[in-house]
Amino acid sequence: MATILIKQESLPTRCEICHQKDLFNPKINRCGRCNNLTPVVKRMPLLVSKNNPALDYMYSLRDHLRRNIVFCEMVSVISIWGLVSAVISNADMIIKILFNKDSVDPLRIFITSTIFLAAIFSYMLKNYYKKKLDQINKNIEEYRSLYR
Repeated sequence: MATILIKQESLPTRCEICHQKDLFNPKINRCGRCNNLTPVVKRMPLLVSKNNPALDYMYSLRDHLRRNIVFCEMVSVISIWGLVSAVISNADMIIKILFNKDSVDPLRIFITSTIFLAAIFSYMLKNYYKKKLDQINKNIEEYRSLYR
């Protein structure tokens, strides 16, 4: 396989989303037209690092962790809504369980407990991702302080 030779490196000249130059800032890799297309996860300013794959990897990992945290928060909220609606709709069954009555529907117990476990698991996963994100941010700051 032939070796690839890079003749020159330069900053981008246009936005990769709308392919326009007029509102594009190549130093921070942001377009004034397309910057607000991702309102849930704010994109981080791009630190231009020449031949620094370690720092680029840490930035991409940080962005990935942030997206995972947002996803876990959405799953937590949806699970809590589901749990509240399941408890409200199964109030008669919960009363039967508390007072040891007969005719408890096992499917309703299974669905309610599954929603409860999903809410707990997504909350725990979100906290795990937040700890990892703090570690990555600390590593980025240490790495950047070494090369200032």
